[in-house]
Amino acid sequence: MTLSWRQKFFAEYGVESVSLDEFVKRADYLTLHCPLIEKTKNIIDANRLAQMKKSAMIINCARGGLIDEAALYDALKNGRLAGAALDVYEEEPPAGSPLLELDNIVFTPHLGASTSEAQVAVSVEIARQAVTFFNTGEAINALNLPRISAKDLEKSHEYMNLAGILGKVLAGIATQPLERLEVAVYGRAAEVAVRPISVSALVGLLSGQFSTPVNRVNAENIAKRQGIALSETMTQESLDYVSLIKLTGYSGKHNVTVSGALLGGRQPRLVSINTFDIEAVPEGCLLITRHDDKPGVISAISTVLGNANINITRMQVSNADAQQQAMAVINVTDPISNDLLAQLNAIAAVHQLLQISL
Repeated sequence: MTLSWRQKFFAEYGVESVSLDEFVKRADYLTLHCPLIEKTKNIIDANRLAQMKKSAMIINCARGGLIDEAALYDALKNGRLAGAALDVYEEEPPAGSPLLELDNIVFTPHLGASTSEAQVAVSVEIARQAVTFFNTGEAINALNLPRISAKDLEKSHEYMNLAGILGKVLAGIATQPLERLEVAVYGRAAEVAVRPISVSALVGLLSGQFSTPVNRVNAENIAKRQGIALSETMTQESLDYVSLIKLTGYSGKHNVTVSGALLGGRQPRLVSINTFDIEAVPEGCLLITRHDDKPGVISAISTVLGNANINITRMQVSNADAQQQAMAVINVTDPISNDLLAQLNAIAAVHQLLQISL
């Protein structure tokens, strides 16, 4: 006959398996270690207390309600049980309980986890979880972060990084306070958990706007306080790219959209802003323009930057269908001053020029 894992375990440690009724008859010390659910409420009742040895002791450091306290009082009062120790109670604190009148019972105020051994174990576990978080980003037992394994976090890492970048770009080009952020993921990006991606987008969107640093822990709460709702959509359908993340910020009837992709699964690219398709490397300092689609505009911008000794490292230009406007995303070596920014915006054909630092 094949033994179950429980039978093998008991055999290995020399443990005899008996029914609960048989167990209470034999026990010299009965300790309870189970949750309080419908099946365990008053699991030690008057009938089981009557089966115990008069010399027996009962200990409950699990949950109040496992023992019928009225029956326990009667057994202790009348000498049918030698003693008891309780750390938990049907009503906490047990004010007015008749058990408080007895001399053969010990009470502690729900401090079962406050032994030296328990505190050492908790401290070691907290340290282990902190190390895990700093090494992998996995937040074990966090109350204010979605639980995601280190393996899944590793898969999501590049998408989270891209979403954070897109959030910063969206914050830089939005002209009005946002009421809602929609995060949409497509293709391979939809194969990983979407919430860490969305939270990273919020971190990028909100970073630098408050005295308190914005991170994965507090981003959602800060967004709610700012009146920004978060929504998510995901589909494994690909839109021109193997993986794509699109952020749309809504403000009343107006909205602004930025999209990004990963080239080779690792290299982030900004691939569109509103109706403009533009493939740019989102790093360092970006200048983003809206200008008339005609000759000489880029030359004028370059001249102003060159005269200020600002080097252009990359530039991508796009025009939108059915519009006489174009957009440029220009990577520059150094952030530009407000005065220089004003000079660029003063160019007649430039409708808007923004600076975003990533």
